[in-house]
Amino acid sequence: MVIGEVILTAIIDAVIGYTLEKGLDRLGGRVQEILGRDPTKKAFKEALGQAFERLRQQHETSSSMTSRRWGVQTG
Repeated sequence: MVIGEVILTAIIDAVIGYTLEKGLDRLGGRVQEILGRDPTKKAFKEALGQAFERLRQQHETSSSMTSRRWGVQTG
């Protein structure tokens, strides 16, 4: 009977620990989302901004080269 109680206590501790961990993860994620501190969204936004900046620079470079080739003056 004592061994059964020890095993049951260990299982209950594991289940409660897991539940609390997952609940806190969700709560923490929700708080970060509300406060605008979601690291995934922040990283995606930064990467997208960098990609648009590179695209803009490439467009300016190719536009400038094409204009010089055809003798067109740009703004």
